[in-house]
Amino acid sequence: MKKIIRIYNIYQFDELSNEAKEVAIEDYIEFEIEVYEDDSDSLIYDSVQKAEDYHTPWFLNSIIYEDHKEDIIEILKNSKYWFFDNGKLVSIELIESGEIKWKIKVNHM
Repeated sequence: MKKIIRIYNIYQFDELSNEAKEVAIEDYIEFEIEVYEDDSDSLIYDSVQKAEDYHTPWFLNSIIYEDHKEDIIEILKNSKYWFFDNGKLVSIELIESGEIKWKIKVNHM
């Protein structure tokens, strides 16, 4: 058996470059769209309605970005999310087996 260990630097949102922050914001918008249900309490509800009213669903990402960029930045800044230096979200699972270990999925790099 061989064990390969690789060390990754991970960052909080505020530590990312501006380019990486844009990637994180765009990915968060994609996530919100994927999990969206027609719910007026949703962060993106008004943007979805706007895209439907304008008959331009292909601009939904841009509309959400324009309407909610600052809200999303606040969410990402105040969350416990970690990111790679390119702005992609680190998928972390905490595993307990006598000691605490971190299992990091790196398929998003």
